[in-house]
Amino acid sequence: MTVKVAAARLEISVSLAYQLIAEGRLPCRRIGALGRRGKIIVTEEDLAKFLESVKVDREAG
Repeated sequence: MTVKVAAARLEISVSLAYQLIAEGRLPCRRIGALGRRGKIIVTEEDLAKFLESVKVDREAG
């Protein structure tokens, strides 16, 4: 899915999604050349990994 679709699924802004990608927190796939000709894809697996990484353990506290 595109970064825009992934952001909508996460209920965050597109700019925050790109920031998370740049920080390496939201996994993604880069297709094509870097820069304007490339495309960033976020898979269902990428979303699942991200959501697991930000999971809050309410038991520990």
